[in-house]
Amino acid sequence: MIFMNLIYLAKKNKVMSYVKLMVHAVWGTKNRERILTEQPKKILLQHIKENAVEKEIYIDTINGEPESRTCGIYLL
Repeated sequence: MIFMNLIYLAKKNKVMSYVKLMVHAVWGTKNRERILTEQPKKILLQHIKENAVEKEIYIDTINGEPESRTCGIYLL
């Protein structure tokens, strides 16, 4: 209900705000095993990038270590 009131007020006053949200996601392998070496890393990164394109997600950065990954994602 509050959201609908905000939309009504924004349309009435012709004022729209711009919001950009960034999510910093961090995940690791089970038991922090160092299994994300070059070949598995390439496969994982390709999968993440393809999935992001399909879902229209803008990935700012992907980084990490053999036991973890970090990803900066913009939600527009």
